[in-house]
Parts: sequence; structure tokens; C-alpha cells
Amino acid sequence: MEYCAIFDFDYSIEQLFLLRKYGISEAHASSWMAQTRNKDGVVDLFLSAGIISDRTTVSIVDISASLYDFEAPLDEFISEFTLRCLKGLDDFLLSNQKSENDLPIRNISLNLLPFTISRTLADKISYGLYTAIREKDTSYKEISITVFTRNTDSFVKSNRFRYLLKSGNFPNEIYIIGYNRRAILFKGGEFVSEVEIPEPNFNKILNFTKKDLYRALVFETNSYIGHFNLQSSHARTHYDLFDFVTRDRISQDLLSRLKSLVYDGQRITVFGIGLENASIDHLGYKFVASEPDNRKYEPLTGRHMETYEIKRHIENSDLVLILTDIINSGNTIKKFLDKLSNFNEHNIPIKIFSIAAMRSSDTKLPSGHEIYTAITIKRDHYPADENLCLLCKLKQPIIDVQR
Repeated sequence: MEYCAIFDFDYSIEQLFLLRKYGISEAHASSWMAQTRNKDGVVDLFLSAGIISDRTTVSIVDISASLYDFEAPLDEFISEFTLRCLKGLDDFLLSNQKSENDLPIRNISLNLLPFTISRTLADKISYGLYTAIREKDTSYKEISITVFTRNTDSFVKSNRFRYLLKSGNFPNEIYIIGYNRRAILFKGGEFVSEVEIPEPNFNKILNFTKKDLYRALVFETNSYIGHFNLQSSHARTHYDLFDFVTRDRISQDLLSRLKSLVYDGQRITVFGIGLENASIDHLGYKFVASEPDNRKYEPLTGRHMETYEIKRHIENSDLVLILTDIINSGNTIKKFLDKLSNFNEHNIPIKIFSIAAMRSSDTKLPSGHEIYTAITIKRDHYPADENLCLLCKLKQPIIDVQR
């Protein structure tokens, strides 16, 4: 059995604070850390990238290290972090009774996906990784190295990284794998290939269930204790939808759900409707970007779209997709459907996708259109009368919501 080891920071508050001092800002740590990672998904990704050739002979090992007690320049920090992870890997091998001369390690990966890394930072990280490998043991030069990063260009265009590749003291094979699903291979200091990792294989790293989706919205974005004053009722405020949809694993999950409603090559007009326009726009533009030649996104929130515009937008479309934030009564969608029906002369199919829906909302509109939702929120509504509203009686702050 060969092992592929993934080195992670421990993501403690102290560790993240120290990383910020180096200019390394957290992007979406919760999406990529070891506790939420799907090891089978990692194996599939390594197969797609060509790092391994047989999944049955490989096992994934997660190694983390804490360095909030270590203050030094960034390259020395990364070197010490790598050395501590290598020490943890040695301990793992010894505990599994592996021979020191065998060194059954196929690949070592540095996980930087939770962070935003500039080219300057990539220079220093490359050198820190290089010095650790050089100091550890010459046998480690025979092991391939993978750097997971949000932006592959940060490393590929790093002068220090390219120089170290040609030095002859770095491992022979270096893979740079980015959030854009590109896997770039350098061998013997030279660029060899660039492959695209299939989206399903990449997303399988993000071990996520519908229960996780609900908990992430309702429990992890609860930044304000209070309630909404809606048009006809009061309701608890216990979510931050924009913080929710911009997290990597949630964004990918929602996009996968959207894509399951359509087929490749379909000409689609997407209309974004709802109060949470930033959240809707984020998802709408990402959906269109995955197939820009056949999809277009038209945000409707905060603007009045003339009837002739609607007719122009849906011309030559195979599908109209209505994207919204949270379904309560469904009245907003119903009004737009009524307007849309006046110009849908060719009976273009219409589908509706809502990021979330209230438990009490209907899943099908009177027009017969089904509402596809990712999350059902089990949130109670209360009378709009402050004398009857339990949340008002509890003196919880209230925010007026205007449509």
C-alpha cells in the first residue's frame, strides 16, 4: 500500500490570526479542511490528474500541524510547518510498522485551497517547501509534490518557483492543482502537461449532504439575533444568505443542483428575482459562466423590466430558468410568471429554482410550475401584530423588510 499525504494547517483561531500577519487571508477554510474532506473524492481527483494510476493501492493520510508559537519570515514558517508535518508522517508510518527504508509515500500535498495566495506569497511558500524537503531527506526528492491552490497562476508565474524547479534539488514531479479544476505537471524542472479535472471528480472532495447544507445555513450564519417584519408576518432572522452561497462547497453544491435541471447545449435565459440580490447574482453569474455561449443571466431585483425586454430576452431560448433566494408565499414568482406568460408565444419551458424555501410554502404554484429548492427552512412565522408576536414580546430587535 502506498500513501498520499495531505498537509493541513489546524485552522485554529490562533493559527489563522498568525497567517493573516503574513498576508495570507482565509477564503473558505470550512470547505476544504480535513474534517470535511471526502478521501474517496481525493483519490478520484488524483486519478484524474495522473498522480496515481491505481486507486486500489493508495490510501489518503491527513496530517496537520500548529505553528502559532513560531514567529519567523514566511519562508521559514512554511519550512517549519512542512518539517512538522513530515515528522507527523514519519510517526504515522512507524505506528503502522512501515520500514524506514521502504518509504511507501507516493505523494505529499500542501493544501492551500482555504487561502488567497498572491504571486509574492507563492515565492516564499515555494522556498519554504523547498528548504524543508532538502533538509528532511534526499529520498523525499523521489516523491511527487502537489500544491492545491485557489489560483494556479500564483505558482506557475512565480519566478522563485520556476527557479527552484530547475535547481535539481526539488522533487522530480510537481503538480499544481487549482480551484479552476486545472492540474499542471512539471517534471525535471520543465512544464509537461495541463489537464482539466472533470467537475464531478473535483466536487467529490467536498463531502456534503443535504443535512450539512441545512446546518450550514441555519446554524453557521446566525450572526444576528432578531427578526424580520415582513409584509404580512414576523419571522426569525437566522441566516446570512450571501455568506452562505459564497462558500466553496455550498456554491458548488447549489450549482450541481441547478445543472441537474438542464442539459448541455440548452439555450437558457436565467432571470434572478428576490430580495437577496447579491446571493442570487452570485449563483446566477456562476451558472452562466459554466457555459457562457448558451446561457445568459438577467437580474431583475431593484429594477423594472419592460415587457418588450422580457420578450427579447426569451427569444431563441430553449428554457427559461427563474432563480430566487427564499420562497415564502411565492407571490413574487407568481407575479413574474403572469407577466412572462403574456410573451411566451412558443411555450418555452419554465423552471424555478429557489436556494431555500420555508416549510409552509407550496412546492408547486397554481400555474402547475414546480419549485425546486436546495433547503427547506423550518422557521415559524408569527402574527404581524406586535401584541401577538412572540418575538416582539421577547423584545427581540426587528428589521423592516421592504419589497
